[in-house]
Amino acid sequence: MSSYDVVIRGGVVVTGSGVSESDVGISDGVVAAVEPELEGSAGMEIDASGLHVFPGLIDAHVHFNEPGRT
Repeated sequence: MSSYDVVIRGGVVVTGSGVSESDVGISDGVVAAVEPELEGSAGMEIDASGLHVFPGLIDAHVHFNEPGRT
């Protein structure tokens, strides 16, 4: 059983291998595991039920507004 900093549970995970309902374990800022019903403890757990999770994705189309619009 592993220990993670963060576990994102129950989301629809999209990776290069496909789409599945899985959990994502993160350790030291790195995606350490992606699998259904991930075993292990975490300092923080996030419920992603009904949400899509894109581990490692960088959204290049963002609009930075700080400092700027509020």
